[in-house]
Amino acid sequence: MEDCTYVIFGATGNLSKVKLIPALYKLDAAGRLTEGTRIVGFGRRDWDDETWRGQIREWLAGKTTDNEVLERLSGGNMSVRFVTQAEYKDKKREDLRETLDIRISDSVGTRDYEMYSGGEAFRVNFAIRLALSEVLAQRAGARLQMLVIDEGFGSQDTQGRQRLVEAINLVKADFAKILVITHIDELKDAFPNRIEVTKTGRGSVVQVI
Repeated sequence: MEDCTYVIFGATGNLSKVKLIPALYKLDAAGRLTEGTRIVGFGRRDWDDETWRGQIREWLAGKTTDNEVLERLSGGNMSVRFVTQAEYKDKKREDLRETLDIRISDSVGTRDYEMYSGGEAFRVNFAIRLALSEVLAQRAGARLQMLVIDEGFGSQDTQGRQRLVEAINLVKADFAKILVITHIDELKDAFPNRIEVTKTGRGSVVQVI
């Protein structure tokens, strides 16, 4: 592909946010855009380059691992978005304030992160923590060594447990080791290797299978 310039009219609008910018992001992630590619945007909002780049980072914040995992865990019914900038209540101000709000979308609509509990909250937490750990590892130039999941399966129904196993398999290549701690017998055969701890009258017996 030759170097080219993409011109987006309405670059600050919803179509750009939902369709155009994510599409360009996916092309770049797939190596389909050259180093000489340029993107020029025109919009109604009076944003400078730094503000627009900040908005793009916000729009793309939920387009990687967190949403892939959350969609797998929820059967495609949930997605997450990080809001890092917001307008002031004072409408006379044209700049944006810094914030960090986590918005979760599902079949009901969009709700704040704090509105979720139980099994839903675990699925959201699992996806977000995976994504944040990957971002921090990338910034440090290191590989993620170990993922530990302690009793997370207990909050899920049978279908939720199966989806969690699928999500773990989805990200297993990103970690050197994944350790799952659970008391649920039906999950014994979900993973190729396991350590079983059995309580006896003389203490605990450990067996590697």
